[in-house]
Amino acid sequence: MMVTMKTYDRTEPDPTRNPSHSRSHASETKHPSQDHLPAHAFHMRNALRDCQRMMDTLRRQVDDFTECEGIIFSIRSSEEASDRNGSVTNELRTIELLRSAYMSAKTYLQMREDGLKFTYQRMASDSKQVPPVDVVSVDETGRFWHTSPLSKQEGGANCHQLLKSIHQFKQKYCDKNVPCLIRGLEKSHFKDISSQWRKSSIRQIEMYSEPARGVISDACNSNAAPSANSQTIVNTEWFSTFVGDDSMVPVRINNNQPGRGSNLDDDGRAQECETMEMKLSEWIDECRDHEEQFHASGRSGEWRPRDNIGYLKDWHLVNFLSQRNESLPSWPLYTTPSFFQRDLLNDFLRRYSDGGDYKFVYWGPSGSATTLHSDVLHSYSWSYNVVGMKKWIFHIPELQRDNGDDDGRGEHYNSKQFEVIQNTGETIFVPATWKHEVINLLETISINHNWITAANVDLSWQCLLTEISSIETELQSWGHIPDLDFAARENMLRGCIGLDVTSFFFVVLVELIRLLSSLYGVDCDESVGEELDSSEDRLLDLTSAIFRLRNMLCIIMENSMEIIDVGDCDVHLEKRLSSVLESQELANEALSCATNVVKMTDRFEP
Repeated sequence: MMVTMKTYDRTEPDPTRNPSHSRSHASETKHPSQDHLPAHAFHMRNALRDCQRMMDTLRRQVDDFTECEGIIFSIRSSEEASDRNGSVTNELRTIELLRSAYMSAKTYLQMREDGLKFTYQRMASDSKQVPPVDVVSVDETGRFWHTSPLSKQEGGANCHQLLKSIHQFKQKYCDKNVPCLIRGLEKSHFKDISSQWRKSSIRQIEMYSEPARGVISDACNSNAAPSANSQTIVNTEWFSTFVGDDSMVPVRINNNQPGRGSNLDDDGRAQECETMEMKLSEWIDECRDHEEQFHASGRSGEWRPRDNIGYLKDWHLVNFLSQRNESLPSWPLYTTPSFFQRDLLNDFLRRYSDGGDYKFVYWGPSGSATTLHSDVLHSYSWSYNVVGMKKWIFHIPELQRDNGDDDGRGEHYNSKQFEVIQNTGETIFVPATWKHEVINLLETISINHNWITAANVDLSWQCLLTEISSIETELQSWGHIPDLDFAARENMLRGCIGLDVTSFFFVVLVELIRLLSSLYGVDCDESVGEELDSSEDRLLDLTSAIFRLRNMLCIIMENSMEIIDVGDCDVHLEKRLSSVLESQELANEALSCATNVVKMTDRFEP
């Protein structure tokens, strides 16, 4: 999912909602089971009730312990420690891990800066031509993996780093907010969808034939790719059978391809792509005709984006298929890799919305492209290529350094962008706020998720604050929305970026209570732990997330605008809660619940 940005990172309208929703649409449909309540109010009230229920259960459990005994108990139980000395050792180790998690929550900005510095330094290694992206190789079980630089010059056993836990992956890439290329997931998590959506073609294709600076390709981890390869193509018969030829799909037409000018209007807003609703059978025919002409003309080796090419984007296919999964050969079609679990955004929307999500299928012919953008809500994203080949052009964010930094490393930060070639069966992790362009070098179909975790939740809040400020500026120009009409403001915010302040408040609150419940051994409706990690890694991961979310919740409740310069705008959390919940009493209950959660978190703060 993309968002093209002005200086203040404006987003496109939320693809999870009806395209007719916009800032000018302040009304909302009523929920069928609550005729007197708007649908959003109904879901947010449900979120509040769930928070209160979980807190009641959690409070009874926590009252039986002092300080962090509940956490120590859960660690002892998982490791079956029985002797007194072992318990004391566990307690000391737990306190040490808590301190580490607490410091991690305090130093997250430094971790991101370290990630950017390392990326710039790798880009500056011209003598070795080192692309600044790692390959993470996963075995067939999805349980074991290692990581190494892509450059052949850095090859060899010494450059491979064994990753023992999911938490280590998150530290190395999510916390540092840097991209990586993952191989092997097609055997562990995408086996069914890959076998069903692919078929072989006798056509021979010329692959990326010229080495390029910072280009990653699939030839023994070097910059040179094979000159020819048999092509795997989309199994269109599967889609005709299980999706239906008459199903309508959203096809975007973008006249501003990468390298061909700005995609912003005169006011700096993202220009809407022309969107066409067409039958799936028509889209399949259009792709087939385009591919035949494209390859017959000999342009398959040019890899240049082309104008006026349709691109099936933001297709909620999995959500659509979930209503008819009994007719499918297998369900689910894939499972989200463990690296990308603990998804605050989509888990929340699944429970507390009318079927919205940020899980998409992208299907584009050769030469189709997505212009320069940053992902919606400053979310992370991952993209798995079921079929085809993409070229990603990453634009490295500017590295902000102190004026007193005179260590002589300025030359390391001159490079601005690099390219990555993603082949069939490979997965790209896209960091939050990184601008990027994507070109389909062949007909390509991919699975794409946007998601938010504790590691980037502050960036998503920053995105909301930016949009709040721009909405207030726009309202001033309109002059007819009352200053106290926060229901309209929340509706407009959801129409712009898919979440409002009320939703975001409950996203953080629900997840924080669930994580606390997991640590104290309270059964949740779903597991929030990582089954592949050791108990220590799981504790470190959970507590790091808890401290980050606790800090975020405090910032929301304090209406703090310090993390971004948005002028004198105030969030007015209480007023927004009461307007959406349509009850001042419920708003007070929500704030009281959040206050109690913060106090409970403080009990085991080192």
